[in-house]
Amino acid sequence: MRYMTAETVDLEELAAKARAGLDAATDEAALEAWRVKHLGRKGTLTSVLRQLGGLEMEERRRIGGEANKLKIELEAAPCVQQRHALDCLWVS
Repeated sequence: MRYMTAETVDLEELAAKARAGLDAATDEAALEAWRVKHLGRKGTLTSVLRQLGGLEMEERRRIGGEANKLKIELEAAPCVQQRHALDCLWVS
């Protein structure tokens, strides 16, 4: 596992890749694969969130806040794309 520093975290790039992947998802299986890749236990965003403890307090607050906003956006994105919130039961 690579340890995170404030310089190695690029949430904008992570967000851009996640949005592009979501746009490319054309069916339910692709949406689930996208969710696992970005929000699953070993997902890209989950990895960032898990490594926050190794950062300095100010960096943790800044990056953690941005990462949590992105997580909320990504959790809701498939529902918006499908235009039916009931199809997204995994969003809490």
